[in-house]
Amino acid sequence: MLENLGQGIVDFGEGAGANVVKIAGNFMIMASMEMMAEAYTLAEKSGVDRLKVAEFFGATLFNAPIFQNYGKLIASKQYEPVGFKSKLGLKDARLAFKLSQQTETPMPVVNTVHNRLLSAVAKGWGETDWVEGVGRGVCEDAGV
Repeated sequence: MLENLGQGIVDFGEGAGANVVKIAGNFMIMASMEMMAEAYTLAEKSGVDRLKVAEFFGATLFNAPIFQNYGKLIASKQYEPVGFKSKLGLKDARLAFKLSQQTETPMPVVNTVHNRLLSAVAKGWGETDWVEGVGRGVCEDAGV
């Protein structure tokens, strides 16, 4: 049944292997959202249409579902409907940070996304989509 749900099954061994992969994958999504939000906000503040920038990169250098789907939401500032909540993203950022500490793996970007989502939750955006937690936070920091 699992084979029918995804693109296949990969065995990451005994123990916590699958959990590590889940944490790493969620971290990569968070980091990508932060990167896109910063890039599109930079474009906007420079007078370039942020949605056109997202469409360009989603069709060229970053032609992948994460960049196409999240990129469009971030660039258009479309924060609803709520899918994955900011407070759950913060939980995942904490898991990535904790694992980095346990394994003595420097991960400076995990600090950035953790702080971004912590700020979102502190501002009362914990129930909002994590796209809003990241994207709106970057925009506010930049004054747009």
